[in-house]
Amino acid sequence: AEAHAVRLVLDALLNGRGGGARLRPSEVGIVTPYKAQERLLLNTLQGADDGGDGAPSSAEVATIDSFQGREKEVIILSCVRANVWGHLGFLADRRRMNVALTRARRGLVVLGHPPTLNLNGTVWSTFCEWAGTEGVVLPIAAVRAAVDG
Repeated sequence: AEAHAVRLVLDALLNGRGGGARLRPSEVGIVTPYKAQERLLLNTLQGADDGGDGAPSSAEVATIDSFQGREKEVIILSCVRANVWGHLGFLADRRRMNVALTRARRGLVVLGHPPTLNLNGTVWSTFCEWAGTEGVVLPIAAVRAAVDG
């Protein structure tokens, strides 16, 4: 489901839906902590619309670790983790979190499972608290509605 949400967001960014400027695929990076999710995203994004010319999207998909030292205008972060225990796996590493959140020049979209990410004591709980206070946390249904206009 998260991979399809990434595609929804990517299509919106590349087509200027949801009120934003239209981006080129080369301006968008998609990062995830896991190689398996990287492969799933690559498969899911095959044939994603890159702006109406029918060509497949060339937005870069990579693991967080392999993206270190590089930037894109917009980063879509696919967090992957969703469980009742709050196990974050690779996401629990503050250095990975830092890399993931600081690769974007203009915009960052974090796709994740708030109940997992927001558990007290995790490196993500402060981020989730801030995002909630700023009013930038949206359920995927609201994202779909904004994109569909």
